[in-house]
Amino acid sequence: MTNPIKLTAVGDSLTFGTGAPERKGFVWVVQELWRSGRPLDVVHRNYGVVGATTAETLERLLANGELRRAVASADVVTLTAGGNDLIRAAMRMYIQGETRSMKPGMRAFALAYKDLLGELVAVHRTMERDDARVVVTDCYNPFPQVRDAVLWINFVNRCIHRCAASYGGKVLVARSYDAFLGREAHLFADDGVHPNEQGHAVLAACVAEALSSYAEGW
Repeated sequence: MTNPIKLTAVGDSLTFGTGAPERKGFVWVVQELWRSGRPLDVVHRNYGVVGATTAETLERLLANGELRRAVASADVVTLTAGGNDLIRAAMRMYIQGETRSMKPGMRAFALAYKDLLGELVAVHRTMERDDARVVVTDCYNPFPQVRDAVLWINFVNRCIHRCAASYGGKVLVARSYDAFLGREAHLFADDGVHPNEQGHAVLAACVAEALSSYAEGW
C-alpha cells in the first residue's frame, strides 16, 4: 500500500460535522469515499470549529502552529467558511430592522475570505506543488423561506467562486448550493440550519466530484 493520502479539513461547524451522527460528517464521508475501491489509505485531521466566522478561521490559521503544519503537510485541504458570517449579519439585520446592516458584515466577509484563502494557499504551497489541491465549498441557502436570503447567499458564493478562480485549477469549488437547492426539507437537521446525515453525504459527494479528476491519479 502506498503512503496515505493526507486530508486537512479547516472551517466551521460543517467541517466539525454538526447535524450528523458521530463520524458521519462530510469530512469522514469523503475519507470513506476515497478509500472505497482503492488500494490506499486516507487519513484526515479535522479543524472545524462550531460558530467560527471567516475572520476567526483566519485568526486561527495565523496563530495555531499545529494547524499550519497540518495544512502544510496535507495532500488535500478542504475549507468551509461564510455561513456564520451570513447568519450573524442576518441576525443583526432583523434585530436592528435595517436592511443595510447586512452590507458591512458582507463586506467584511469578502475581505476576510480573500485573506483566508490566500493564507491557506500560501501555507499549503498550493501553487508550488503538482500534488496539492485546495477544495472550498460554496454555501447552500440555510434560510430558503426568507425572501432576501437568495440575494445574500449569491453574494457570498460569488466571492467564494471569484477567489477560487484567481488560483486557477489549484483551488476547486464544491458546489453545495446547487446540490441543496429545492431539497432543503430533506437535507437539514432538526435545527433547520445544518445538514443532517444525508445532507453531509451530499456535501461529501460535492467535494468528491470537485476532486474527481485529481483523485484518479491516486
